Amino acid sequence: MELCSRSEAKACGSLHYFTGRPCKRGHIAPRFVSTFVCIECNQLAQVEWREKYPERYKIDNRLRTRAAYHRNREDRLARAKASRKRHLDKYLERGRAHYAANKNNEEWRQKRRAAVARHLKKYPERHCAKQNARRAMKLQAMPKWLTQKQRAEIKALYRKARELSTTTLFQWHVDHIIPLNGTNICGLHVPWNLQLLPAEINSSKGARY
Repeated sequence: MELCSRSEAKACGSLHYFTGRPCKRGHIAPRFVSTFVCIECNQLAQVEWREKYPERYKIDNRLRTRAAYHRNREDRLARAKASRKRHLDKYLERGRAHYAANKNNEEWRQKRRAAVARHLKKYPERHCAKQNARRAMKLQAMPKWLTQKQRAEIKALYRKARELSTTTLFQWHVDHIIPLNGTNICGLHVPWNLQLLPAEINSSKGARY
């Protein structure tokens, strides 16, 4: 590494500088411009702190990880989605292997049930959208040619129904304008066949068409 004084490194905007002289612990390594501490001394200090305060390190590391995730949430979600799409077979195979290895473990099953229950409580509209999509597929009423944008529009309607249910005095449902199993004709589970209706009106409407 090229020799460089602290003032020279600071002038060119570098974070480190290297004098070639050993530090007080005998390390011949680059130093931080901000603290004068060499990199190896800093690493040793971090290891000592982690060993002395393991619980605080876990908490601080968790907070740092969470903060970094929220700063770059959209980018991370996009990269994860792209990676899953590229390696879908590997993801599915890994999931099946994990389930096969733990399906007889009662403790794991209890944790999974609890996690699913928490998710349903936090995102009931997602569960409702998934259940209705499943019902539509069983009735062969959800076409395979729906685009990702159209599927997102369907999910947005269920999210809007939940928002209205929490901000108004009555419950709202996502209703099929032409019912999936109507008396005379059957509709499809597509965005243009969906509408928001108060729960009472939707229940009285039934599947008559």
